[in-house]
Amino acid sequence: MKTLYLVFMMWLPLALAQPAAAQKMTKEEKAARQAEAVEEARQLIESRNFEIEINQVYPQSGRDVSRFNPRGKITVKDSIAEGFLPFFGRAYRLPYGEGGGIEFDNAMQDTKLEVREKRKNKSVVFSFRVPGKDDTYQISIETMGGGNCSVNLISNNRTQISYSGTLAPLGKEE
Repeated sequence: MKTLYLVFMMWLPLALAQPAAAQKMTKEEKAARQAEAVEEARQLIESRNFEIEINQVYPQSGRDVSRFNPRGKITVKDSIAEGFLPFFGRAYRLPYGEGGGIEFDNAMQDTKLEVREKRKNKSVVFSFRVPGKDDTYQISIETMGGGNCSVNLISNNRTQISYSGTLAPLGKEE
């Protein structure tokens, strides 16, 4: 019985290691998968029918704001960008009582879509300008595919702020 147990214990790691080794992806397969994800993201952004669910906020001050559970959304439909984003930072010129989040619902201006290649990684960058109620926002969305993206927002009346979120086709429920 001890011999059978000993043989089984020696055989078990070898049996478990074989399937894991067979499932490893080669560098070429990883590169092809990443290129496919970037191409899908580029097509989605080019269609101009997508939304971004914001799940993290990175204010310029560097303070941790995760305890406030910041949520926001950017929706791009054809040539209209609509969004409500939380804001944590310094405001320079705002009307009294208007110190809340960032809101806009207007036509995009100066749109630009480019595919950047840094070392071996590709990313899609979509930038545009959109006027808000009392401000103009320069928004840059960058994704490397896979649904995750980062959003950088520059305002005329507030400090710069960054967000990270999930890029999805318009109307897709998770």
